[in-house]
Amino acid sequence: MKKEKKITQPNLDTVPGGALKRTGAVLIDLVIMYLLMNVLWFAIHPIYNKVYDIDNVVTAHERDKKRSNLVVLNEPILDDESNIDLVKVESNQLPETKRGEGVFKFYTVFLRSEQEAKLAAGEIDNTPENNAMFTFDWYLENVIKPDTEESIYLRIPTDEHLGAEGAVSSEETAEPEYDTFRPAGLDFKADLTAEDINKFNNRIYNQAVNAFNLRPNMTIINKVNIQENIILMVLGSTVVFLVFPLFFKHGQTLGKKALKLGVTTRHGYTVTVPWLLLRYFAFLFINLLSNLLIPIILPFISLTIMTFSKERRSAHDFIANTKVIDLQNSTVYKSEAEFLEAQKRYSPRLEAEDFNEEVFSERFDEESGA
Repeated sequence: MKKEKKITQPNLDTVPGGALKRTGAVLIDLVIMYLLMNVLWFAIHPIYNKVYDIDNVVTAHERDKKRSNLVVLNEPILDDESNIDLVKVESNQLPETKRGEGVFKFYTVFLRSEQEAKLAAGEIDNTPENNAMFTFDWYLENVIKPDTEESIYLRIPTDEHLGAEGAVSSEETAEPEYDTFRPAGLDFKADLTAEDINKFNNRIYNQAVNAFNLRPNMTIINKVNIQENIILMVLGSTVVFLVFPLFFKHGQTLGKKALKLGVTTRHGYTVTVPWLLLRYFAFLFINLLSNLLIPIILPFISLTIMTFSKERRSAHDFIANTKVIDLQNSTVYKSEAEFLEAQKRYSPRLEAEDFNEEVFSERFDEESGA
């Protein structure tokens, strides 16, 4: 015989927390968590710095960025690089009218000089392939590919091979429409528009930026940043969204306490520790997944669910079978039995011996006129 499912009587004395108050509470808690994460960073970062020497890695990366010719600097770097730490990056993106020349110098000057240094130091084998890497001819063959359909360049006859030194620099005009720079021995194809040239230069520029961002130093920086952020987020959120709710009444965070909100079970009764733990881990999972895979989208979906659901329950409330209530307008009971007992106290019924059917009938007739 199938056992009937027990139906819990909801606490009718609770009012869901309003979307505006809940949003305000979350914002307060996030500000507190952000401040806490910044304090915790001073304890976490030295550990990563000892393991990865991250501060020196960042410094080396910033210097390489300035040398790369892919960013805009506030002043040129001197030949002896004595001012490199004083030079500032004004923009991480070159203007369209400088991208062709910037990409050319990135490969044939910046990367080529590194390649030559590695060859001289014996860090890489002295092979024909390594010797040819990032040279002028390598750049033509692997990056701009003149005389092909996808390129904007054609080879032109010359008495001798000019090499990289024969490149024509970008023309200085008041408001150039495109980068007029072209490598030695090349000219633009006929009937090209400024849009055609800019589109090509933007493509090879983005490829160069991606190549720069895949360098070892950037890989280490990204790895450390991700790990630090995850650790700081877990520690910060644990204090704000778990420790405080475990110690405060009705599972309150500081934001909820300030705005008189509380957490109960779905039926409106006192929430216990296991449900608070489940609620927190659901919240943490949603936010970690959002930061690592789908930024903003998952919290936005959770906020939308909370705004339009009947009981103002967010995604982690549905997972943990909880809800947020307005404590100013609610009474929270420990259990269903306590609620039913309170209902009896505040809604007394007329006992059978006190009920006189004849008197009741007369009063009904007088009041109704019947």
